[in-house]
Amino acid sequence: MDSKTDIPFLSANLRDSKSNDLIFDPFLIVEKDGLRVGIIGVTDKLPDTSKSMTADNYIEAGQKYINEIERKTDLIVMMVNSDRGTHDDLPDHFKKADFIFTSGSTNLTRNSSKSQDDDPFLFSCGKQGKYLCVLNIKLEDDRKPFVNILTHEKNIKSIQKRFERLQKKDPDKTLNEIYTGQENVLKLIEQNRAKLKTSEDLLANAINTIKFETIALNRKIQDNPEILAFVDESLARCISLKPKSSKPFPKNIGKKEGPLKSKLTNSHEGHDH
Repeated sequence: MDSKTDIPFLSANLRDSKSNDLIFDPFLIVEKDGLRVGIIGVTDKLPDTSKSMTADNYIEAGQKYINEIERKTDLIVMMVNSDRGTHDDLPDHFKKADFIFTSGSTNLTRNSSKSQDDDPFLFSCGKQGKYLCVLNIKLEDDRKPFVNILTHEKNIKSIQKRFERLQKKDPDKTLNEIYTGQENVLKLIEQNRAKLKTSEDLLANAINTIKFETIALNRKIQDNPEILAFVDESLARCISLKPKSSKPFPKNIGKKEGPLKSKLTNSHEGHDH
């Protein structure tokens, strides 16, 4: 596969089981608009049955190459293929990275925020290539943190809508006047005012910014006939297998007009799997 495309394959921890050499380059440094971006790839999903490859510990391998390229780059991007359950810990494992993109999960990041000021941003691009993830970066001072624009814009909009709903009770009075004596409501109002000010101040004073967005595959894109035929053949094969569970398949599963058959077919429309 590597020899058939110009797309670089990266892995800092996959090795040839015979030579013990890394199969791919561990990282790539890309120069873009005056910035040097280091990209490192690691995986924790090599099957135990693999005989041609072995895998080093993906956390140790990632940390090793982060240390190797940190002085050669302005930004470091980790590409991590691991189970969903490991993702929350990745910012702690790769603290020196700036951004982490994950696979191995069907989760799709809409907006992302940091758990701590010094943590890298964590993004997940969903499943089956249905979305193109785009990260727009403005870096003016590498000593300053990044501010996620969409996160704070969404926060501001959400709080403003909440205040508008509360204000409907009496448009001529302030919120404090309307809810005098209702301590729980007043406390909530003050908390939201503080969050609103924080987001507004961060946006107003942001020096380095990121804006993360997802672009969905157009539903009008037709299926690739060859891949669709493979999917249909695989589904037919699955249906023909005797289930191991105690619950039998519905009687109409093999019929063309059956609801499950229809559902399985429709779920593939517009996307190549």
